[in-house]
Amino acid sequence: ECLGKFGDILGKEVWDAINGVFDVLPLAAVIDDKILCLHGGIPSPTSCSGDFISTVNDIIVPLSDPENESPLAWEIMWNDPFSIDTNTVAQLPIGANGGFFNNTRRSTGNYFTCEALMTFLDKNNFSHVVRAHEVQQVGFKVCQIS
Repeated sequence: ECLGKFGDILGKEVWDAINGVFDVLPLAAVIDDKILCLHGGIPSPTSCSGDFISTVNDIIVPLSDPENESPLAWEIMWNDPFSIDTNTVAQLPIGANGGFFNNTRRSTGNYFTCEALMTFLDKNNFSHVVRAHEVQQVGFKVCQIS
């Protein structure tokens, strides 16, 4: 789209500038010490075994290749809640690692279960997670209420 609107030279410069901004944007924010806001989802215990905030703050900036430079950042951007609305219980693999398993819909990142979410919230003293990854056509969607 950048090339089509701005031509080959300026289009590439616009593309590079936009991606340069993404490389330095925060990966998460916390509201009132209780509500975690992020793009995708919570990380697996494998990617974040310690304190979430400290571990996120240790991610390198700029982060131009998150898939290879930070598994934690990649999961924050691409993990999704496992929802019975869009999946079937039969899709939940037996022995999911701590409530995390491969996200077959995206072919990257992981799904996480309600139990994994509750464990993450308790461990990090958060009450809610607000995520932006999946656009709702109207309003908002509440997931994983236990």
